[in-house]
Amino acid sequence: ICESADLSGWLKHLKEPLAVPAKGVEGAGYAWDLLRHRIPYKRSTVITAIHGPDKVEAVSIARTDKSGAVIAGSEERIENVDCVGLGFGFTTQLELLTALGVDTHVDADGSLVADVDQFQATSRANILAAGEVTGIGGAALAVAEGTVAGYRAALGSGQTPQQSEVAKELKTISRHRAFARAMHQTHPVPDYWSGNLEEDTVVCRCEEVTAGQIIQARDELKAVDARSIKSTTRAGMGWCQGRVCGYAASCLATCGDKHEVFAQSIANTYKRPVSIPVPLGDIADLEDSPKE
Repeated sequence: ICESADLSGWLKHLKEPLAVPAKGVEGAGYAWDLLRHRIPYKRSTVITAIHGPDKVEAVSIARTDKSGAVIAGSEERIENVDCVGLGFGFTTQLELLTALGVDTHVDADGSLVADVDQFQATSRANILAAGEVTGIGGAALAVAEGTVAGYRAALGSGQTPQQSEVAKELKTISRHRAFARAMHQTHPVPDYWSGNLEEDTVVCRCEEVTAGQIIQARDELKAVDARSIKSTTRAGMGWCQGRVCGYAASCLATCGDKHEVFAQSIANTYKRPVSIPVPLGDIADLEDSPKE
């Protein structure tokens, strides 16, 4: 396992895990599995290349500094590799909320999430949000938010539950949200990740658009958000409509700056007339709506 973070950030966030002991037990279970199976765990290490003409055969890894830049001379090639799993955090699914005009913001991990108050109400009347659309934080947090949202919905428009009615859930939300922020800050996407890309690194798989093409469009054509990148390179114009590549394209277009332009760029990748892919056959099988 190659972990891009050095894990020293947890030293600044010791109280957050203590407030949610179940997370500590879960983490200890993972650590025990690694130990008993003798699986190496490399910190401040990233995969720089995956090798193989038809299937994965080997990978190259390297150590990184605190910014995420590869340290020269630290490269290592691992042979006889059957499978590679890569992941840098999660992205939310906000298609329904953005279609309804709900306000959003960039969360601690850089993902776009919905604005909610302590009772899960959004900026639009009678629209509540709970779970990972309000920020990635795990199942326990999502259940607590859903319970609070249920109380709010049951009371009707304009009514809010008493603090005492949802005190347990509000405490759970506070603790797990604090843990999620600590986790995001300790395991961030490296600032220098884009600097480790090769020009031929594929960003948009649907349209086979490379990092080099996106950076060229940004620097030469002033394509500084996901929408303009889509127009100039076709990134995000394929089957997934930017669901997979939209975030990375926005980061490259805005040089990774987490400012208003970045937030708007990410928000634009969620604006789709159909919130999830629907087969044409399902649409064709729908009965004609009754005519008045």
